Amino acid sequence: VPFLLSCLENETLSPGQAASALLRIGGAVTDRLAGNCAHRNADVRLVATQVLGLVGDAGSTAALIARLDDPARAVRIGAAQALGRLGDPHAVPALLRVLGDSDPRLRATVATALGAVGDDATIHELTATLDDADVHVSRAAAQALRGLGTSGQRALEAHAEQPSAAEALEMSRLRLAPRARGTVSALALPGEGA
Repeated sequence: VPFLLSCLENETLSPGQAASALLRIGGAVTDRLAGNCAHRNADVRLVATQVLGLVGDAGSTAALIARLDDPARAVRIGAAQALGRLGDPHAVPALLRVLGDSDPRLRATVATALGAVGDDATIHELTATLDDADVHVSRAAAQALRGLGTSGQRALEAHAEQPSAAEALEMSRLRLAPRARGTVSALALPGEGA
């Protein structure tokens, strides 16, 4: 692990190559990676946050939460993605705090992460985000609400005038609509008896 991270720091490996190698090592890397979430090199911090989220070690939640305030935008976004993958409800307060960040890509990522965590306590904040000025953020919030089941569905219905909510509701309806079976074979071709 230290060798891979030093190769990353010295730019001998790209962040993607380093992450791939660390993922092959598996869960044994989590203790060392959690410490590298605060490394001086932003690429090392980014790879550490991404791999921790992909490995799925809930013990790294605190280290990932700290990266939500990282000076590097990519690291903040990577930390939010990783927290969403982990699904640890302990991350919800920190994610909610960052939902109001000035960076729309981070806000959209955080909304998606909150949906992945699946905590109904986030419904109010996600609903308020439906009218975000950035369409990607409002869509991410709507999809997060859609993923929260009945309570999220009710919140979307209550705000159906919001374009992103209406879109998410339509997607839910399409997903639940019964599919016509054998539609093509049931059609009579010209000259064939029906």
